[in-house]
Amino acid sequence: MRVLRGRRPTTLTASPLRTARDDRGSAAIEAGIVAPVLIAFMGLVFLVGRLVLAHAAVDEAARDAARQASLSRDAATAKSTALTTGENTLRSNNLHCGSLRVDPGQDLDDQFAKQVGELAQVHVTVTCVVSYADLGIPGLPGGKTITSQFWSVIDWYRAR
Repeated sequence: MRVLRGRRPTTLTASPLRTARDDRGSAAIEAGIVAPVLIAFMGLVFLVGRLVLAHAAVDEAARDAARQASLSRDAATAKSTALTTGENTLRSNNLHCGSLRVDPGQDLDDQFAKQVGELAQVHVTVTCVVSYADLGIPGLPGGKTITSQFWSVIDWYRAR
């Protein structure tokens, strides 16, 4: 063995480049951990999007029902118009309610009995139960009840 000044002697053994530890299968494990979290997040995004669209549709149904009822000449026509309009608006927005209620208010007869020139208004409440069943998220039971109200003024100077 030859000694060099200022340097340590080296011995030649196996290859100086050692193979890294065996990483086979780690990508599958990472995917197995990340995939359920990603799927749950996407399910949550779909759920929130559905609820936002359902709120908008129920608000629109209440607004349309109150407006159409306020254009009627009497309380009976206003009630039937509010029910029909509310259901049609929800149907046109592709919102399928498990339970739907369109309530044109109890005092509708009193409002239409007011004299011309006196403030009268129609109050409509729309309640819809949106089911989570068709989202396909396992373990997500039931649904959410969405309620919206809207008031529309009956024309002050139109005969009732």
